Amino acid sequence: KAEDVLRGQVRREQERNAGSAVTYVAVVDPAREGLHPDVLKCLRSTRAIGTVVYVSCNPHASLPRDVAALCGPTSKKVGGKPFVLE
Repeated sequence: KAEDVLRGQVRREQERNAGSAVTYVAVVDPAREGLHPDVLKCLRSTRAIGTVVYVSCNPHASLPRDVAALCGPTSKKVGGKPFVLE
């Protein structure tokens, strides 16, 4: 699953760069339905990810929903620090 691969990769990179303040950029190109809820939670909860680049083939449906989840306030459904839309 994407969220498992993402967490594992970030963990390996953090171990490799131990002691340095490295911030990662996640580039996502989801299917037409948008990001899976588990991937949204993973992105929000992985503190080392400072920026998300979202490539959308469905900007009128899935993009607004996913941006709301990524940039919205912390809730029971989606924890972690929200991203800032730029």
